[in-house]
Amino acid sequence: MFFTNECCSIVLFLIIFYTFIFLSNFYFNDKDIDKSNCIYSINQFNFLGSYFLTKKIINRGNYSIIDSNRIYHVVVSLLIVLGILFIGYLILAKIIKDKTEKLKESENKFFNLAEVAPIAIMIYQDDKWIFVNKNAIDITGYSKEELLNMKFWEIVNDEYRDKVKKRGKKRQKGINPVDNYEFKINTKNGETKWVYLHGTSIKFQGKSAGLISVIDITKMKEYEKQLEKKEQRLELALEGGELGMWDWNIKTNEIIFNRQWAGMLGYSIEEIDNDYKTWADRIHPADRDWVMRELNKHLNGDTRLYKTEHRLKSKSGNWIWILDKGKVVSRDKNNDPIRMVGTHMDITEKKITEKKIENVRLLLENITNSMPSALITVDENCNISYWNKRAEKRLNLDENMKGKPITKAITYYKNISDDVINVIKNNKIMENTNISRKINENKIFEDIIIYPLKKNGISGAVVRIDDVTEKRMLQERVIQSEKMMAVGGLASGLAHEINNPLAAILGNIEVLSKRLDKEEKKNIEKAEKIGVSFEKINEYLKNQKVFRLIRNIKNSSKRAANIVKNILEFGYEKDTGKKNINIEEVLDKTVKVSKNDFDFKKNYDIKNIEFVKEYSGISKIKCDKSKLQQVFMNLIKNSAYATAQKKDTESRIILRTSEDKDFVKIELEDNGIGIDNDTQGRIFEPFFSTKAVGAGSGLGLSISYFIITEVHDGQMNVESEKNKGTKFIIKLPKT
Repeated sequence: MFFTNECCSIVLFLIIFYTFIFLSNFYFNDKDIDKSNCIYSINQFNFLGSYFLTKKIINRGNYSIIDSNRIYHVVVSLLIVLGILFIGYLILAKIIKDKTEKLKESENKFFNLAEVAPIAIMIYQDDKWIFVNKNAIDITGYSKEELLNMKFWEIVNDEYRDKVKKRGKKRQKGINPVDNYEFKINTKNGETKWVYLHGTSIKFQGKSAGLISVIDITKMKEYEKQLEKKEQRLELALEGGELGMWDWNIKTNEIIFNRQWAGMLGYSIEEIDNDYKTWADRIHPADRDWVMRELNKHLNGDTRLYKTEHRLKSKSGNWIWILDKGKVVSRDKNNDPIRMVGTHMDITEKKITEKKIENVRLLLENITNSMPSALITVDENCNISYWNKRAEKRLNLDENMKGKPITKAITYYKNISDDVINVIKNNKIMENTNISRKINENKIFEDIIIYPLKKNGISGAVVRIDDVTEKRMLQERVIQSEKMMAVGGLASGLAHEINNPLAAILGNIEVLSKRLDKEEKKNIEKAEKIGVSFEKINEYLKNQKVFRLIRNIKNSSKRAANIVKNILEFGYEKDTGKKNINIEEVLDKTVKVSKNDFDFKKNYDIKNIEFVKEYSGISKIKCDKSKLQQVFMNLIKNSAYATAQKKDTESRIILRTSEDKDFVKIELEDNGIGIDNDTQGRIFEPFFSTKAVGAGSGLGLSISYFIITEVHDGQMNVESEKNKGTKFIIKLPKT
């Protein structure tokens, strides 16, 4: 309270006193006083002397100094002044009272607000607390009474007490030192707390005082300590992980780099400018465009994270591979990026290793792609993870098959999934041979071998598929050759045994035919000699169709003799009369001879077949001319028969020759009815024939195969497609 009633009374008294003196000076002047009788001097007139002088003058009886009129005016004037002063006093007292009440109201509001404030508010004066709110009590642990009896520095921790005391004393003198600072206090229960102080100097009840607000920042300090530890751990992790860190102010293009960032490029941190160009200008020219595209995508908010692998130029001039990761951590109200942080990792060694691995992968891929086998790798769930080119071509695989079950690729082998699971489970190789399937109506055979993969945490299997169609055919031909050799040996013996009675049959049938011939005179004479007419005998034989039976016996015997001849030839030794001959000339001669072979019973005429010759002028080779001619004749007759079965088509046989370094190749191709897959496997078997009974012996192709493979050490194969034609391929060695 700045004004009191006592102050007002003193001020009023002084005003009245000085007014009276003024009026006295106005009504008493020099001419009213006898200088000789008065002890008064104008120059010595003062406040106290004027009072006694007036009194003396009035009390002297020799003469009158002031007349009654003047006294009246003085009294009236004094009363008027006193009235004015009294009214002024009342007005001034009212103003002072109102201000005092408002001041009390303001103080009460302050104290009420301070009590509910979320921070501690304290006022000290003359080194002691004179006001503390509830939060101050809560923070310190002391009661209000205890605090109000304490010096303001007594709660401060010893470490900070002198500093706080010095600043606090200045503040209570009206000097404002540092407004804001942090320090520790000691609570009543001995706990140490961190507080944040904001102070200022104020006037309280007419005297200087210190007003402070205090916030308990102990938890914040703990968080800061934890954060500092985390930052230290992060720095250690970055250093241990050899990670460079960068912090980019996008608005100013300033980038803060750490020592690891500079070190991986061969620089010290002092050599690096904290500028965007420090990074951008070092990017490899081949990488710069796409790195900037990826960066802009992230800055525009199109990607969650910025991540690139690019090269940076080091201090030595070498290019260092960097894994660069970053993220925008703050944006403005327009969603424009403000700040972005990230890391750099030197992945040069990783890239070198990846290159080596890639080279090994390419090598392995080239090896697997050059293999004749189809390879498919599957995981433990039988899902496809890899295949080579052979598998892609053979099974029509594409990228969509990756991750699909193996059963989607190998549809023709129903047990493939179960077999793969068993192989992985038992860690044993499983082999399935001669699995057949059809491709474009052609039957092929495959071996499927499954190998387990269980190493270095990898669990799966490799499925290997081999086309063994030719192998199977070769095996069948080997078996067939063995059969034929066995048959040849047996046939030779049987042929000799059959040949003798067959010769007797043929001889006797010739004799019988001759003795029944009516043109023979001896037959007529002998009939007459016994008294029988030969004409009657002949007529009887005709009626009984004996001559027809004789012809049948004769033809059958000749056919049997021809078979015996072929069997004997089939069993001949390989060492025959081989000479250097021109294969193309042998083909021409065989065609010429075959055109003379016509029989109404055969239902075809070779003369009507078109022969197309595609000769290449091959070299002469050493071979048995007659036996080759026999092979060519058999093939031409088979082709003629096949083309005759195909109606409404002009029959055509193509004769084709070629050669390479080791073999002479002869192809005989027709446009006949073709041969199905099952028949192709047996076509070279002895006594196997697709013709009607009696139309063929079943030895023609068997003997031909034997002549080519055994007599001439060559190869003989057949390729055929149903209703499109057949091609026989013969390869004869040049030496």
